[in-house]
Amino acid sequence: MTVPVKKPDRTTELARLFGEASRMFGEGARIFADISTLLGGTPPAAGRGAAKKGGAARGPAAPPPADGTPASRNMATDRALDAANGDPTVKFSPRRWEGDSFNGCPYSECPADFLEILGEALAYSATHPKVGKENFAAENARCSSLAYGWAARKRQSGGGDTGGGEPSGPGGGEDPGAGKESW
Repeated sequence: MTVPVKKPDRTTELARLFGEASRMFGEGARIFADISTLLGGTPPAAGRGAAKKGGAARGPAAPPPADGTPASRNMATDRALDAANGDPTVKFSPRRWEGDSFNGCPYSECPADFLEILGEALAYSATHPKVGKENFAAENARCSSLAYGWAARKRQSGGGDTGGGEPSGPGGGEDPGAGKESW
């Protein structure tokens, strides 16, 4: 007599999928920590309550830097900013940005305020990747630290404007989306 194979119920299937998602998120967090370390930052704690669960405890809070940027941000070092791939181009404007578009402009040509908001958006995207976009988390983390680094460099050199002027990106200051139909 053969016993029919029981098909897994929804609860079992959801538990299996949740386990897979948790493993993938853990792998993404490990990659993010490795990149943070390579870029000269301190890797984040292993998650919520890491100190309680035996993970690495964070030390006392460091005082904020003199330029006003929070100490918790992972900024790229000057060496990383001066590297061949340390000045990427802007791929999108964050939703919170209300100024001119800097799409297509190198980070070095964007105002510090824009770079701060872009860094926050990229950091969020790196730590909360959409399903199917997990492979972009490492690049988003790298670009986030570069955006923070460029913002700090611009503020230190007195270039922390709010971006009210025209972007000086590709095309000699023209809007990269000019001439395209909007839907």
